[in-house]
Amino acid sequence: MARRLYSVRSAGAYLARRDGGWYCHYCACRVHRTPDNCHITPKPAKATIDHMHPLSKGGEDGVRNLVLACKHCNDEKGNQDYAVFWNATSERREQNQRGSAYAAQKR
Repeated sequence: MARRLYSVRSAGAYLARRDGGWYCHYCACRVHRTPDNCHITPKPAKATIDHMHPLSKGGEDGVRNLVLACKHCNDEKGNQDYAVFWNATSERREQNQRGSAYAAQKR
């Protein structure tokens, strides 16, 4: 396996700026560079970098093919196609977005 030329710290910061914050692209939970548990605790989940179109299926290793994802979603997606996994996580994403909007109103 080839060594990656990016890290969660450097590429993650770029992806967070590009995509509007430190959120999982798939389930919309908050992510952070340091680990904690997503979907179980209110603390941010560990940020990982996912290839939307898997390398094993011909995807590129460039930033246009990268998104931030919580470890849970990245592990669950594996090498599934982006569209299939995106549709499978729609309910979780909507639930997390409603929770985020509710938390923002309470501040």
